[in-house]
Amino acid sequence: VSRTDVADMLSSTMFACTVYQGYGKRIAENQYEPAGFPLGLGLKDVRLILKTAVDSLTPMPIATMARDRFISGIAKGRQNLDWGAIALGAAEDAGLKVK
Repeated sequence: VSRTDVADMLSSTMFACTVYQGYGKRIAENQYEPAGFPLGLGLKDVRLILKTAVDSLTPMPIATMARDRFISGIAKGRQNLDWGAIALGAAEDAGLKVK
């Protein structure tokens, strides 16, 4: 089954909303340029979220994971790609080759 077929099925059933329809399609098609919201801005925002979380003693384990994905992507030279490019790190962790 192709990546785009899976993305189409998921974004029209369980995840039928704009975020999954837009970003799911872009990720399935490996389309990270032009960046609507670059990884560098995503990292800035997640750092602000985590600072607020620390200040209010609120655990944010998913935000911590996102921060690490942003940092990893930027370290690999992807800072100008769209923030959906964090999916490339997940693909690499799964042993898949990325473009």
